[in-house]
Amino acid sequence: MIRYNLTALILSAILLSGCAQTQQNLSHSPQNQIFVKPQPDITYRNTLQEVENLLDLPDEQFDIAKAVLIVTSTINDATDIQANCALLDRYADKIRPKIESKRNVSDKVNALSDFLWAEGFHCPKPLWKDYSSREYLNVWRMEDTDFSRLLAEKKGNCLSLSILYISLARRTGIPLHSVAIPQHIYVRHTENGENLNIETTHGGYFFPDDEYKEKIALRGFNAEYQHQLSDKQLLGCYLLNIGALYNMMNNTATSLDYNLLALKTGLQDPDLLSNIANNYLLLGSLTYAEKYFLMSLKKQPQSGYIYAQLGYIAWMQNNYNKSHIYLTTAISLLEKVEKRRILAPKEEDKTSFAQACLAMTYNYRANVFLDTDDPYSALEHAKKALDLWQRRSFAVGYYNYRGVVDIYRTLGKIYTRLEDYDKSISYYNKALAQLNPEDKKPTKRMQGLLLSELAASHREKGDSSNAEKYFLEAQTIFKSLGDENRYLKVMNMYRGESDR
Repeated sequence: MIRYNLTALILSAILLSGCAQTQQNLSHSPQNQIFVKPQPDITYRNTLQEVENLLDLPDEQFDIAKAVLIVTSTINDATDIQANCALLDRYADKIRPKIESKRNVSDKVNALSDFLWAEGFHCPKPLWKDYSSREYLNVWRMEDTDFSRLLAEKKGNCLSLSILYISLARRTGIPLHSVAIPQHIYVRHTENGENLNIETTHGGYFFPDDEYKEKIALRGFNAEYQHQLSDKQLLGCYLLNIGALYNMMNNTATSLDYNLLALKTGLQDPDLLSNIANNYLLLGSLTYAEKYFLMSLKKQPQSGYIYAQLGYIAWMQNNYNKSHIYLTTAISLLEKVEKRRILAPKEEDKTSFAQACLAMTYNYRANVFLDTDDPYSALEHAKKALDLWQRRSFAVGYYNYRGVVDIYRTLGKIYTRLEDYDKSISYYNKALAQLNPEDKKPTKRMQGLLLSELAASHREKGDSSNAEKYFLEAQTIFKSLGDENRYLKVMNMYRGESDR
């Protein structure tokens, strides 16, 4: 499963600006590809409270399958918890005779894998190989994450298939545990001091630790980051995934509900902490956003993405020196990842989400330079951001279109400051042309911002007719959104007062 960058995702990340979106936001992904209700049933908080109560059970009494199915019922009305648990019990009854004579755990695991794949359970793509690809994007949907749907249709992703393995392992006494690495999850057992990693998306084949370490190191994460999860923490991964899906649909409050419950499972995943930070960032709570990003940074101290987010927050707080420090560190770390991507021997490793984050980090820094009266340094960084974005290697649909919108907007502001109004107007128009009407409210707000800044450029150019036209359009948008504060700011801009 994707767990950031995008995490988020955001790789991550969110609607205020490009890199802040990469952890959790997909772009140009039709809503029917996500397969999660735009808003869960009004009783979903009561159901999540029921799940929270299950977390108080001793570990040996906690049934991961039942807990996951209860969570699934909040987003899939067709979920039959009792019937699905009974199905798992029947599967376990069929597996036990196949493992009774097996002396080694590895042989029992092989028997479990053989049973599942003979039953038809499968993943369209072995996700451990396909980070960042369009195929990886296509399976990050509730269709493949939904555990009840997996049991019905036998098609899943790394998360739902790993939950299936663990659910049956608990019912048959096979000592398996799930393992989380950035952007993926699988299961493991240890035999004679050696970790045997079972790739649940690839026929249950065993892979050594070093293979996973190589994959995650290429993407700028700590190679040692392969911690074993309790079953409750595995539930946290499921909640985290649903939280990310709701964030993609611009339902930030619901996303935060699922993410905070994931935190209560004991899951201390850096992606989860970053996603919570991104939720708070979207909700306008910079203090809480900074708190959770710093918590995430302690667990992933080489994350350029987190440094970029902290730099963005410091910029929003007008703490420009602090922002420069964070963003300089972010650029240094992300450029190292970019070099590893370019030199990667395998074609499948030449795609990197960090490339987009690097582009947006340059864009953040361009804005800091602009706000500290250095438009020429701002222009240099904005051009670098645009070049990186245009040369990006990642799947076209993965990163939010808002990334290039933000870069065009920054260039528009810079050229306005440099009094090159023709270029300024050109970039504002490019930004407006990139807006995705499917995003509704967030797009309307950005449209209003761009129109107000475009109007200011026309006014400075001496084109009062277009200036008045675009100011009025911007005012109409913010009035329709009920954004009185921004409406008044546009009025001030119309009168000639500045606004960031």
